[in-house]
Amino acid sequence: MPPFTDFEIALLNHIRCAPSMMMPNCWILVGSFEALCNFYKVKATVEAFFYYFQVNSPNKGSWFYLQARGHGSGVKKLFRDLKDPPRLEK
Repeated sequence: MPPFTDFEIALLNHIRCAPSMMMPNCWILVGSFEALCNFYKVKATVEAFFYYFQVNSPNKGSWFYLQARGHGSGVKKLFRDLKDPPRLEK
């Protein structure tokens, strides 16, 4: 089994950081998001993840953490939205 899933690799590439820069609790959040997506048979995507969460860094070039964006609560809304997730603006 590889140390990182394809979703985790895509997430790290998107935010352009090393795995060691994420605070340990972030890995639990990322893994939980992916597990829920797998449970509901919805593909975990970076776009969907960042629709619900955002990156916060107290010091530039330091560790960072992930925080919920506040788009409402509830698993039903989360996975109803994940069926047609919004796309990231570039």
